[in-house]
Amino acid sequence: VLKPSDAVMVAFWAKLGTSEEEVHSAKTLSWSSKGLTDNDCNVIAYLISSGSLDKLERLFLGANQISDAGIIELSLAIANGSLASLQILDLQSNQIGDSGMAAFADAIANGSMANLRNLQLGGNKIGDAGAVAIAEALDGNKSLKTWWLAGSWRLSRADGRFAARWCARVARRLDRLADDPRRPARRREPR
Repeated sequence: VLKPSDAVMVAFWAKLGTSEEEVHSAKTLSWSSKGLTDNDCNVIAYLISSGSLDKLERLFLGANQISDAGIIELSLAIANGSLASLQILDLQSNQIGDSGMAAFADAIANGSMANLRNLQLGGNKIGDAGAVAIAEALDGNKSLKTWWLAGSWRLSRADGRFAARWCARVARRLDRLADDPRRPARRREPR
C-alpha cells in the first residue's frame, strides 16, 4: 500500500482530531461516526500495512461512509496479518456490499485475523453472496465468539459448524423467497 500524500495525511488526522504518534501505541481506536470515507480507508490501509497499528486490539469504524472500495483497500492491508492482535472490529452502519464483503472474506480466510472475537457488520448493504462469503471465511476462526451481520442476524459460535448452519439458513431463505408468489421475480445480473 502506497503512502498517501502529506496533504491527505494532514486532512485525515485533522478529521480525527489526533496524530499518527498517538495512534502507534493505541490498543483501541474509536473512529466511529467520524465521517470516514473510502479515501480515508487508503490512509488506514497504509497505517495497517506499515505496522503502525500492530498493537491494536479494538478498531471501531462504525457509522461512517465506507463502501466497497474502502473495505477492499482495507482488506488488501489486512491480508498480510498486520492486524493479528485485533480482537474487536466494528464496521457496522457503513455502505459495504457484497463485493466489499467478498474481498474482506478473502483477506481473513487465511487466518490473518486469528484473534478476532467480535465482528460487527450490521447495517451495511451485505446481501446473500456477501453473507455466505464471510460465513465461510470465518468458519475456521476458533477465537470468534460473536458476529452481527444484519439488523437482527446474530451468530454466536457454539461449535465449529456455525458457518455451515448459516449458509443453510441463507439457502432456505432464498428458497422461500423464490417460491413466494407475492414476491416479484428477481433479476439476476450477468457476471
